[in-house]
Formats: sequence, C-alpha cells, structure tokens
Amino acid sequence: KELKVFQEDVPPMAPEEVYAAFEESLGKKPYECYFDFDVEKPLKSGSIGSVYLAKKPIIRNGREELKPIIVKIARNGLDREFLLGSTVIGVAIISSHYWAPHSKLAPFLEAIQQQSDEFVTGFQRELNFEQEAQSQKRFEARSKDSLVWNVPEVFSVSNRIIEMEYIEDATNIA
Repeated sequence: KELKVFQEDVPPMAPEEVYAAFEESLGKKPYECYFDFDVEKPLKSGSIGSVYLAKKPIIRNGREELKPIIVKIARNGLDREFLLGSTVIGVAIISSHYWAPHSKLAPFLEAIQQQSDEFVTGFQRELNFEQEAQSQKRFEARSKDSLVWNVPEVFSVSNRIIEMEYIEDATNIA
C-alpha cells in the first residue's frame, strides 16, 4: 500500500526531459518518429517515467497501417539517485558504529541496509528497459495461445524508451 506512492500522483516528465530521452536514445524528436505524440499529455506518469499514446506506421502482412502504440519513457538519472540514497544510508550506519560501537541497534541497522540494497536492486531492474522488453516478448509469445491473456507486442526498445502495441481497454496487472 505504501509503495503505491511510486505509481500514483507523480508529476509527468517535463517536455524537455522527454525530448532529451528521444535525442539520447534515438537521435530524433518524438514528432519525427510518431504521429499524435503529445509531450504535454502522458496517459500515465510514475516514479520510473511516463507513458504516452501515439500512432506509427507499421508493416503488417505487406501493408502499411497507422497503428496506435504505447511509448514508455524512463526518467533520466534515477539509478544514480537510488545509489546515492543507498550510500547515504550506508554512511549513516557506519557512523552509528562509531558513536555506539556496542549498540544493540547494529543488527537492526544492518537489516535496514540490506532492505535498502534490495530496494535499489529492484529499481535498477525496473530501469533496465532492454531486460523488461525481453521478458515482455517471452510473455507475449506465450500468450498467443491464450484465450484470456493478451500481452502487448514490443516493437522497439532502447535504454530509456520502449515502444509497444496499444491494447484498448487493457488492464495492467503489475
């Protein structure tokens, strides 16, 4: 429940940050890649990044179609911020050994450090869009035979941008 703060009520990425992600990842502006991409209006925004709806020409069965797609963009520098926070916690724990070397708090503080490290590791995995795309492609392949599951096809991925199929009325189970 407490971790929902990372998914809800997060301000969207600034247009400049979106443009910078495109320049860094693709060497282009969003309007050079898509139709109807509005940097001012993400569908959703979270602690990791923002999700946008756009349209893109896609070749299907030898024909070009303009398809709605989802473009997920990662915020810049999050991995550095998480590592910095973990380092600060580590320094605080080390300093506590100095001012209270025989404290009964040591096991508690070490547990906090371990939880902090796990938290950072989890976020680093989430920030790895190439790894996320590989997992999604595996699930998408498995869902082809399902009458219940429909996993979006991944069209392209870079370090900060995933482009995938838009499924109308889809529910996110993550």
